[in-house]
Amino acid sequence: MLTHTSMQDLIRNYVKDAAQVIAALRTSFGCRNLTAAVTSTQIPRLGEIHHEILGAISFQFHGRGCFASVGSLKIDIELCGDSDIIGFDAWRLCRYASETLGWGEVDLDEMQAELDQLYDDQLIRSSKDSPLFGLYYQSSDEQLRSARHP
Repeated sequence: MLTHTSMQDLIRNYVKDAAQVIAALRTSFGCRNLTAAVTSTQIPRLGEIHHEILGAISFQFHGRGCFASVGSLKIDIELCGDSDIIGFDAWRLCRYASETLGWGEVDLDEMQAELDQLYDDQLIRSSKDSPLFGLYYQSSDEQLRSARHP
């Protein structure tokens, strides 16, 4: 069963890992907007790069996102143009928790309920009213760290 604390830790870890992968891809390809670069065929849709810190990164761009594999890290990231905002949803977090963190089968409905509760508590934002493609994102890292739940 998910708790608010485990959910907050999951979000922090997902965002941290996603940010590292995005930064590595941007550095390796020398461009900030990866989605635009793939669309214009400036960079390949799939392949593998070697990053000096992370090592080998296998990647496959899809739509506005990218699935990346770095050692035991498996992560699907929705790219928000050239923004540094890392969006997430229940499906991505379930996949990350299962494939990377070894949580086993994670219930998608339970994950969504926890996201909805964090949203209601104003600890994460929803992109329903913004151009971030229906994702959630952190209100601020400090808010997630200092959240108080019964």
